[in-house]
Amino acid sequence: MKLNSTTILITVSLFLAGVLSIGFQLINEDRSRDIASCNIASACFQDGSAVKSINSQKARLITIEDFYAAKLDNRRHLYIYLPPGYYKNPSEKYQVLYVQDGKGVFFDSDWSKESLSMHIKADELISKGRIEEIIIVGISNIGAQRSSEYAHWDGFDGIFVKGKGYLYEDFVLNDVMPFIQSNFRTKNGRENTAIMGASLGGLVSFNIGMGNPDIFSKIALQSPFLSWGEERLLEKIREENYKTQSKIKLWMDMGTSETKLLTAMRKVIDELLAQGYRPNEDLAVLEVPGGEHRESSWAERIEDILIYFYGNTGKP
Repeated sequence: MKLNSTTILITVSLFLAGVLSIGFQLINEDRSRDIASCNIASACFQDGSAVKSINSQKARLITIEDFYAAKLDNRRHLYIYLPPGYYKNPSEKYQVLYVQDGKGVFFDSDWSKESLSMHIKADELISKGRIEEIIIVGISNIGAQRSSEYAHWDGFDGIFVKGKGYLYEDFVLNDVMPFIQSNFRTKNGRENTAIMGASLGGLVSFNIGMGNPDIFSKIALQSPFLSWGEERLLEKIREENYKTQSKIKLWMDMGTSETKLLTAMRKVIDELLAQGYRPNEDLAVLEVPGGEHRESSWAERIEDILIYFYGNTGKP
């Protein structure tokens, strides 16, 4: 069968039983899919065989299932986008953007059934020469544990939520990032590493990024839930005085229909400006008339974020 494929999706499953399953999906121009699968021994990532399998298929969207979080003691999927030139230039390395709520980064999310479709937008901008080629890593949430893992302190989300954000932070820094850096051709160092999230994913991205300025140089927040826990974040910003740290480039956006979240974001922006952040230089803010709290609305702003971080910066 002849395929005019533009993207190949690989699914990698890690199982306790010692078997790693890899499934291949060829995503065609007409959006139809032909699916094949194969099984590989669990040691494949240690001995390089999984990477060889991925490379032989020239996969550009890779799903790693049941990836283990050591301190949280749970599992979730990772979704990895590789740029168009990844296999054409085997010696080239790439900057990495880590994104929360990973399924919705490339596929329809379980929550809204919508997607950011970041792989499509990245490919489009790269093909036009508007941004450099990058790797994007989507880190999925675990449903009922999402609020707890994305909060560095306790709060209320319909029910009392015990914050486990520091454990999630450890997962990102000490489980996910070393895995990505070991198995894919990444440019390492803070200047090549960014983090991003929406809603509570924006809150945890802010706390992880600003708390680790030696690791991250760019943070993007979409409709961030910055009022979590009785405005504890404002106290933290005042205590830390983030502007005295290594320079971090910030993006924040919000729809005007998100009234309470917008008010909280403006308070955070005021604190950052008071500490010396410069509008449109190291702090870009976009308020979208009528913008809503959902992936379809956030997807409309992805191009601006990617250009702000990786291309010719415009004025938001």
